[in-house]
Amino acid sequence: WMASQAQHSVDLSTCYVFTHDPAHRYVFLDLLTHIAMRGVQVRVNIDLLTIESNIIKSAFRAKHDENKKGGYKARSNIAHPYTFLDALPSGCPPMSDLSKEKFKSALDFLQEVTRRAAAVPNGKYQVRFWCARDSQDGYRIKNHSKCAVFDAKTVGATAFIGGSNVVPTLESGDADCDMIVSGQVATEIGGTFDHLWDCLETELNLEEFGQKYSSYEEDKKVETTFSLLPHQSWLDANASVALLRSEPSSSGEDVILRHVLGAISKAQKYVYMVMGHCNFPKSLAIALHEACKRGVEVKLLVNSLYSSDLRVNQRDMFQSLQQVLRIAPDVEVWTTAMPSIRQNHPTSDTTGRTIKSDAVAPPFLHAKFTVIDGIWSAAGSWNVWTRSAFHEIEHELFIKSTLVAEALTTKFEKDRKSTSVRLLQADECVPGAGWCPTGCQLCQQYGPFYVNV
Repeated sequence: WMASQAQHSVDLSTCYVFTHDPAHRYVFLDLLTHIAMRGVQVRVNIDLLTIESNIIKSAFRAKHDENKKGGYKARSNIAHPYTFLDALPSGCPPMSDLSKEKFKSALDFLQEVTRRAAAVPNGKYQVRFWCARDSQDGYRIKNHSKCAVFDAKTVGATAFIGGSNVVPTLESGDADCDMIVSGQVATEIGGTFDHLWDCLETELNLEEFGQKYSSYEEDKKVETTFSLLPHQSWLDANASVALLRSEPSSSGEDVILRHVLGAISKAQKYVYMVMGHCNFPKSLAIALHEACKRGVEVKLLVNSLYSSDLRVNQRDMFQSLQQVLRIAPDVEVWTTAMPSIRQNHPTSDTTGRTIKSDAVAPPFLHAKFTVIDGIWSAAGSWNVWTRSAFHEIEHELFIKSTLVAEALTTKFEKDRKSTSVRLLQADECVPGAGWCPTGCQLCQQYGPFYVNV
């Protein structure tokens, strides 16, 4: 809807492109092309590192698809990959025949995207691929700051920011989390997009990037008013919002983590945190332990091997949870489980639910948010792991609003009760204990990303 209403510009930044997803194919091939042909300036920034990985994996995935005979069903009997077509607003084009067909590889898809972009007159559809290296050690820096910004340089600027890559996937369903903001904070998000876009044009290294575009000071606050879509019951015109961008480097600084730790240190009632991907650092475990000592209720919600789409970090993640429970045994750690496990597990909340079969796997929890004391929230692309300090560019919203905090608290409790069980002992987090793989050589080399930095 926002794209169809845009009058001047649409800026889209994504870390991943899922070519198997019809919604992704529709957005890149049909929707953005249509908008650009109307004369709206469309710019797309795609992380190259993930694209290279996807191209390599395409051959394996194609072979897997040929041999695939079964698997888990979608979590919903109503939703299917083309459900979004039933809800297209006016002003959006129909889905083309080409977009309905699967591409043989990620490379074929991206070539078609760039071909269509090049065919739009006057450069109205531009695509760039983010590729940068740390100026000191030379390793690749990933752009994980996902957003969509509409009419960024106008008073009506609106932006989406959160966990989704372009759109929520069918695998995550409503277990992802994105925020819609307008006004100056949306313009600030557009500014982050501009900074990264200009880096690609001028080929700045990360050190020059940091000098030219300094990160926001820790005490800087951006206050604005929400102007969300009318159907959002938690619209808050009086919310205060701050946008913070983290810039990773070999120095290992994570300014977003510093803010979250500061908020936890002031918590009085509760701290709820859900993270799609995470390795909880020792500094966070200590902060949560201190909160528990003050009588603060602390709950963490994470994926297990039953729901995660990234297996190589699972071993490392549960080792970090093992450390959390040893340092802060009063922290409630909840992890996704298959329906039959939830049915029989003593800590599972199955009140009013009939669980019949393991055919429906738990959703992939891709949301990334923290909510504290019913008033303070943090949400965006940031994951709690030290990769964010060294390897991945992130941006996060810090929100002071009882309405937003209440909505996120409700979402947290809904996902926790419907997908997970509580792990009571640190020994339950040992790799191979049922919630994560023992770990092959690839997994063992992935970490540790939960050490203190």
